[in-house]
Amino acid sequence: MLQSRLVEGIIELPDSAPRFFLSQPNPSRMSAAEWLGGGVFLGAACALRARRAARALREDHDLVRSHASPVLILPGINGSEPAHWQSIWERDEGWSRAAQSEWSTPRLDDWVAGLRAAIAAARSPPVLVCHSLGCVLAVHYLAARVAAVLLVAPPDIDAFEKLPTGEPNTFRPAPRAPLGVPAAVVASCDDPYCAPDVAAELAAAWGATFFSVGQRGHISTASGCGPWPEGKRFLAALLRRVPS
Repeated sequence: MLQSRLVEGIIELPDSAPRFFLSQPNPSRMSAAEWLGGGVFLGAACALRARRAARALREDHDLVRSHASPVLILPGINGSEPAHWQSIWERDEGWSRAAQSEWSTPRLDDWVAGLRAAIAAARSPPVLVCHSLGCVLAVHYLAARVAAVLLVAPPDIDAFEKLPTGEPNTFRPAPRAPLGVPAAVVASCDDPYCAPDVAAELAAAWGATFFSVGQRGHISTASGCGPWPEGKRFLAALLRRVPS
């Protein structure tokens, strides 16, 4: 916690304090009147923005948890390890995952069969939350019995003759037609599997809203995303387009 002290009418801030008062000759030593005249106003404005952001975050999380549509997780190669944000969301929210018989040796026909079975078992058309190769799977399969699709870090699948596991790439070419359901693509600007301009082109071809999250790699455990709480804000924005 930031600590300050009042000495002879002067408020002293530690060296680590944010320097909001750059116009002051010495922003770490200012009179109480100067602090109250400017700092309190700025502090109140920052606090108001923080409260609004926290309220918006709570509303998004409440929407994600209360929406009537079931959510189906579609991982990529190797199935999203326990520390991956998809696995964390699945555990925290009690969502389901599309099971695949071979996570490390994916073939399009096999994975489509696994997805078809998972969708058939859902109580109503699900929202698909996809990552990496799971995005390409969803785009290949997408049928009427899907409510919406969140596509996180889709790879430029057409650029790979073989998958990273060495398997032949049976997932290309990627369809480039409107998906026909509410959709959003979330991509980073330094994804090793897809250039940002290609991700934007895919989103446009699929009729999906496009979001860039800056430098987040493949938006995975390896890129430090952890539980990725901001991802649920993209999901909430998508769910607002789906009837409850």
